[in-house]
Amino acid sequence: MTAPNNPSAKTDLLRDNPEVREAFRRGDRRAMAQVYTEYLPLVQIVCRHGFGAGFRGFFSPADRDDGVQTIFAAAFEERTRLAY
Repeated sequence: MTAPNNPSAKTDLLRDNPEVREAFRRGDRRAMAQVYTEYLPLVQIVCRHGFGAGFRGFFSPADRDDGVQTIFAAAFEERTRLAY
């Protein structure tokens, strides 16, 4: 997500929006949907292409889908949400 008045400035939904962050931590469905929508493209890229030398991504589309589900399932667990 980029700031509207400065396209080169990167913002982070959970870091830069305390209202969304607190709602997400409480398990608010709207906030969780916002987080999913915001971060889905990045998670898909990581699952497809990997990162660093340790993980090169998934070749199979089914494996990529499983990876996306696993990442969001872990991120949406209560103990993980409360860490934000």
